[in-house]
Amino acid sequence: MKRFLLLLLTLLLTGCAMPLEIVYVETEQIELSTVPCQLSAATPRPLPKPTPTVGPSPDVTRPVYASYQALTEDDFYLAAKVAYLEAEGRGEEAYRAVLSVIYNRCMAPRFGGGMTRVETEVFRQGQFSVIHHRHFSTLEPPEEIVEYARDIFTEGNINLPYDILFFCAEHLGKGWRWGFYKNIGGNLFFQAPTDRIL
Repeated sequence: MKRFLLLLLTLLLTGCAMPLEIVYVETEQIELSTVPCQLSAATPRPLPKPTPTVGPSPDVTRPVYASYQALTEDDFYLAAKVAYLEAEGRGEEAYRAVLSVIYNRCMAPRFGGGMTRVETEVFRQGQFSVIHHRHFSTLEPPEEIVEYARDIFTEGNINLPYDILFFCAEHLGKGWRWGFYKNIGGNLFFQAPTDRIL
């Protein structure tokens, strides 16, 4: 009986799930007549189709801001002014990163409880210090930065994940309560929950 159990256990462990025909003979010895295991090859399951996304974050699907808000040239110029002064002379990636933060704030429920205007986020108290620059109101941002703003706000082509909502100058350090993400052009960018309202 022990040999029978050992044999049965061995067959189970090797993956043979076919039934065995057990024949008892007079000498009380057990003779096994087996049917060869026919293990079928696993049928490959098709990979799920990727979910279309906006921006660089593959796990989040979000509509483009322009599909919710009617944007004007003033919106693009205002966002471009902030980007120009916050990342002056540091290149396209740095300008787009600042614009992406503004975009993310406009989209995040954290700010104002839902979709907000570009102007609302730019002038939100205590956020973008460059609005106090003495030439801010008369500044004409370079056209290329206005184009970056237009691309980001109308096409959703941000270069940061959606939860990057804050940044500061490099010299201020990483000691914020938010999670440090990346240094881009001398500005440190931080992640924060997008859904908690300030």
